[in-house]
Amino acid sequence: MFLEKTKNVICVLKSGGDFDMEYVEHLYKGVLENTTLPFKFYCISDVEGDIPGVHFERPILDLPKWWGKLLIFEMFSSGVYIDLDTVITNNIDPLLSLKEPFIALDNFQPSGSLASGVMVWNEDSSLIFNEFVRTNENYMARFNGDQRFIEFALQRRSKPWKKLQNLLPNFLISYKHHYLFAGLGDESLLIFHGKPRPRDVKSVWSGNYDSRNERKLRFVPFGQELSVDGRVFHDGGIVTSGKPFLVGE
Repeated sequence: MFLEKTKNVICVLKSGGDFDMEYVEHLYKGVLENTTLPFKFYCISDVEGDIPGVHFERPILDLPKWWGKLLIFEMFSSGVYIDLDTVITNNIDPLLSLKEPFIALDNFQPSGSLASGVMVWNEDSSLIFNEFVRTNENYMARFNGDQRFIEFALQRRSKPWKKLQNLLPNFLISYKHHYLFAGLGDESLLIFHGKPRPRDVKSVWSGNYDSRNERKLRFVPFGQELSVDGRVFHDGGIVTSGKPFLVGE
C-alpha cells in the first residue's frame, strides 16, 4: 500500500477496452496543468507504459472491465481516483484539498446513487476490496457494476459517503446532461459516462470549449432550486431564459 505525503492521483487502464495510453497522458496533463498542489500520478494497468511523470503499477489481481477499480483501495491508503473518460478543464485544487473520509460522484440521476468516475478517500478504505475478495459471494454476478458494489460495501460497514457535487457545487458537469445543453462555464471537470468517449468529441479533446463563459442555458445545482421569471426549477432542470439565481438570494 502506497503512503505518500503528496496527493495520490490515480487512474486505471485495462487492456482490450475503449481506452489506451493516449487517455492516460491526456488525463495526466490535465492534472499537471490545473493544480498548484503537489501530487503523484499513478496508473494501474496490465499494459506496459512509459509516460514521463506517470508511475505505472501492475494490478495485484486480474479483474475484468471496471472491476479493476477496486484495486485502488487496497493499493493506496488515500487518494483521488479519476476515470479516463474525464476531461479536466479548470483548476482542481479544491478536489485535491477535500478532507472527508470518502467522497464520490452522484450519478446524475434522481436515485442519487454513488458513481465511481471520481472518488476521493482520505482514510484506509481497503474494506471495499476485502469485502470483494474475502467472501464467498459472487459480487460480479450480483451487481451490474463496481459502483453499485462500492456503495453496498460502504453501507455494509456503516461507512457513509459524501456527494462530490454537494461539497463542490458547480465544480463539474456531465457531458450528456449539461454540456450538450449548456456548454462549459467555469467548471473544472467534464464527465463523460458512456458514449461518446472524450476523444470522439474533437473540440473537447483538443481543449476548444466554444461555449466557455457564453452559456445560454444553465443546469440547476444539486440540492438547490433556481428561480427565473417567477418559475422554480429543481434538481436537474435546465433554465432556458433569463438570468438564473438561487432561491433566497
